[in-house]
Amino acid sequence: MKLCFFILKVIDIEMMTAWYRDVVGLKLISESASYKEFLTEDRLFFNLSKRNADEISSTGPINQNLNIGFELPTFQDLDDSYARLIKAGATCVTPPTTAPWGHRIAYLADPEGNILCLNAMTE
Repeated sequence: MKLCFFILKVIDIEMMTAWYRDVVGLKLISESASYKEFLTEDRLFFNLSKRNADEISSTGPINQNLNIGFELPTFQDLDDSYARLIKAGATCVTPPTTAPWGHRIAYLADPEGNILCLNAMTE
């Protein structure tokens, strides 16, 4: 698996966008009202996502403040990696699903509750 992105969950997405763009100097490449995508100099995606009021607190069993993303070459590689990680003790958050934009994604929590996102762009 290739590390390809981080998603940081934030309360004030506009303030945090300005801070990471204007203070840190990250290049904003895509955005919506609740999601901002930056690209670092080493081609790693750093993303901000607006935290929903109903999401689990970071003090709960799953830390929803940060997602760590891994890119896999194919949908089958994603499905195989997902099964391997679940068998090794990861907790399912969202099983492998093909998103409306065409990527296959799955969310798991590692043994300490940190979210891992598996992402494949091609079948």
